[in-house]
Amino acid sequence: MEILQNFSWTMAIVVVVLIVLDYVTGIIGAIVQDNFSSAKMREGLLHKMTYFVVIVLAYAIEILSAHYDLGFVYAGSITTLVVVWIVITEIGSILENIVIINPALADSAFLKIFSNTKEDSEN
Repeated sequence: MEILQNFSWTMAIVVVVLIVLDYVTGIIGAIVQDNFSSAKMREGLLHKMTYFVVIVLAYAIEILSAHYDLGFVYAGSITTLVVVWIVITEIGSILENIVIINPALADSAFLKIFSNTKEDSEN
């Protein structure tokens, strides 16, 4: 399939692995906080599925840009930029979940970046 020639399956695998890790750590965090909700779990899964829609859309724009001038300066990098954004988002969410699971890690200078500042300012 010529269309999939430029698509990086490595990027797709990394996104899937991070989504699974985020989902699993989110479930564990909800169990630890004793607020597990199947409704929230379904909502979270639906949000994760939209990532794949965005990736497909970005890739479709790249394919169209190869044939038509859509005005994008870096048309060949749109999918990569979207995947990088998703990876950064997922890593941040995983780290937040890790702090929920193991609050002792919240004192780590690196993980303080991901603490909930609204809660911190209220205390």
